[in-house]
Amino acid sequence: MAQELPVDMAPFMAEPAGRPVPREPLCESGKDTITLANATLRCVFSTADRRLTLRSLYNEFTTGEMLLQPGLPALFVVEANGKRFLGSRDFDLKSTSRGDTGFEARLGNPELGMHIILQASIDTEGLRLSSIFENGGAKALDFKVAFPCINGLKLSDKIEDDYYYFPWGGGVFSSRPTIMRLGYGDSQALWQIMDVFSPAKGGGVYLRGDDDKGFHKTMSLRRFTPGQPEQVADQYMRHTTKAEYLWKTSALEQQEGTSLTIEYFRRSRQPGQSYQPPSAVLATHAGNWKAAMSAYADWAHKVWTWRPYPSKLKDVSNLGIGGWPDAPLFVNGKYRDDFLKANMDAVELCCWWEWTKLGPGGVPFDKLPREQLKEIEPYLIKDPVTGERMYMGSPTDYVKYNDRFGGIEAFRKAIAANKRKDKLVTLYVNPFKLDGFNNETGRKSGRKWNFVDSNGKNAVYMNSLTPCFYLPEVQDWLVSTMKRVLKETGADGIRLDEVGYQYGDCFAPNHKHELGLSEWNKAMAETVRRVREGMDEVNPSSVLMVEHPGYDYLFAAVDGCLSYDLSIMDTWGSPPPESVRILEVNLQRFYFPECKLFEINLHGRDPEHKRKFWNGVASFHYFLPTPFYNIYKDNEDAYASRDCEALVPTLAKRVYANRFTAGGKTFFHLYNSTGKDYSGPVLKTVKPAGHHVFDMLNCKELAAEGSTPTVELSLKNDDVACVAILPALLEAKREGDLLRVSAKVKLDAQELSVCGPDGGSLLFQDLKDGENQIDLSLVPKADAPEPAVVKLLDSDGLLLDVVGIEKHQMEGVRK
Repeated sequence: MAQELPVDMAPFMAEPAGRPVPREPLCESGKDTITLANATLRCVFSTADRRLTLRSLYNEFTTGEMLLQPGLPALFVVEANGKRFLGSRDFDLKSTSRGDTGFEARLGNPELGMHIILQASIDTEGLRLSSIFENGGAKALDFKVAFPCINGLKLSDKIEDDYYYFPWGGGVFSSRPTIMRLGYGDSQALWQIMDVFSPAKGGGVYLRGDDDKGFHKTMSLRRFTPGQPEQVADQYMRHTTKAEYLWKTSALEQQEGTSLTIEYFRRSRQPGQSYQPPSAVLATHAGNWKAAMSAYADWAHKVWTWRPYPSKLKDVSNLGIGGWPDAPLFVNGKYRDDFLKANMDAVELCCWWEWTKLGPGGVPFDKLPREQLKEIEPYLIKDPVTGERMYMGSPTDYVKYNDRFGGIEAFRKAIAANKRKDKLVTLYVNPFKLDGFNNETGRKSGRKWNFVDSNGKNAVYMNSLTPCFYLPEVQDWLVSTMKRVLKETGADGIRLDEVGYQYGDCFAPNHKHELGLSEWNKAMAETVRRVREGMDEVNPSSVLMVEHPGYDYLFAAVDGCLSYDLSIMDTWGSPPPESVRILEVNLQRFYFPECKLFEINLHGRDPEHKRKFWNGVASFHYFLPTPFYNIYKDNEDAYASRDCEALVPTLAKRVYANRFTAGGKTFFHLYNSTGKDYSGPVLKTVKPAGHHVFDMLNCKELAAEGSTPTVELSLKNDDVACVAILPALLEAKREGDLLRVSAKVKLDAQELSVCGPDGGSLLFQDLKDGENQIDLSLVPKADAPEPAVVKLLDSDGLLLDVVGIEKHQMEGVRK
């Protein structure tokens, strides 16, 4: 039977078919079997016929066997000498030894001359698997490992009824047959967990990498259903990594059901040397993928140190830019500030560093090759002081500050002036660009530090050298430079451009790092962590941002990053008719809010910013529409709260909702992905006593009777709504141009704000005891919109309640 498309990302979840049993973690031996079990999972291994096989995985939540076929899981796969060897099929079992909660198995393959130690144990979370792969032969061995391999899972009565979660970008939720392989450490898979769950049986199972060191790994999931095409989302390591270091195709064979594994780059080991991939955990859970993500987020917050939350970025909804060629920072003899817009909460200053009279490598502009000149031409401008042609984008070491503009003193004063306008001022820095001639560091170390790709050529990035951040001395340079720049300028923070994006592996013969292994983002994560420590010595409240999230091991150390979840990480897939996700929900925003997301509207994927708003994320460069912006600003407490949830249940299939809660207020962002206009019930929610339900974008009360009301909406296709549950504190009655307002609050410097349909304030008035009278005729008539709502704001300007104002309504409350 053909699968219904597009797939519903949030299927109805039944209650778990079963429940945990009263069983402490145990390991028991039987005839040719070893059983590991805890309260929710029972695993049976067989040691018969000199093979180690996994015969059973029983899930207590779904009350069923999860393996389609006993012995099907490979346990691990080794690729060497052009062949693949499966752990359960091609390795002889030499011995086993058992403990109270686990066992150790020793295996070998005479053709490879490889010895394996596999350890399996059980704890309250789940089955823990670790391994060591030793070259027991007489000569060097190149090999790749996929570990662990759990093949052929089925939780529902039918394979096609099982769903899976995959950590590509903000997250993939689907039930389609697929081959999905994306790199953790490649700015693709942002965390190291995959999940399979059964909506009908109310439970699932996840595979989690237990790696707190941030090593690169390719998360690999395969769902195969006979007679149905597999949708391919296979973007293995790109850039300069040589093909022989990669798993060119999935380590998972085409086997019925859902299969999971984690693939690692090729390793080279001399006789007697070994490779130990990170361990992993297989665990069952009640409910859907949220249980898996919650468990993973809890683990990640325990093993890594995260930034204090919220940071200074809490109230930044629009992050703007200034200083690029279309608006240089210095004009008419002074640093400018006219790029500071009303809704720009923070600004990123660019091209603030030393400009040069020469092109890349010290070549005069008129001597540059035509293509090179074309690349830098947008950054060649007339100097505002000397009138000379200058290269404002010259990749530099960030030492000098253009003395003819007044040097560091003038620049520091300009930053201070911008900060006095309540603008957060950050600096753009690109650590991957260093001209080899136009600055002292480049002349001294540029060639020595430069990244070398697999064909032996020096990498040139946008006409500049690329420092190799595998080198400790390069890391030291960036750490000391950013600390100095922050101290000298007094800026509020720094954004390291390009950081988080996967670059590749370096083959420079004079660099002391293992060839072929692309751990670029691991190196960057460790560098960024040290940069943050240096910035803390100068100003602990400063903010550090990067361009791409990279992966959790990296973004744990920063306060914010740009997000390309709607563009570069756009969810393409093959074959048609749909991409991997029909609507991008960014789980980083919900589970790891310490790193605030600023979505950049690249490629025009979200021209009206509706998907941004649905996710509750901020915006970079392209400003949010005023209604969205005002909702964010009035409710910073809710949008900075950890009490948030993605994909909450709705009453309409493919109408999706995210929730944000704080201070007695709850906001539901709903998005219509049905493919057509929708009108009808959308939410069945809890309405606390003394609360009401309000449509924030249409400025009107929604009918919601009782403590668990059904909320109805009309939504156009691909449109967004914001439904708020608010304390019912305000009553308003309009009589012509007189608005009578009363509030059920204790006076504490609250304000009443009369606003237009976009939520922008038209009139302010201090709240007083008793009836408050607002003269609506004071609203400027020339260009102001008709008053639509009156808000009650606390002393910090945060929303307490809002009610609608009917046009020419003579009487009535909450119409």
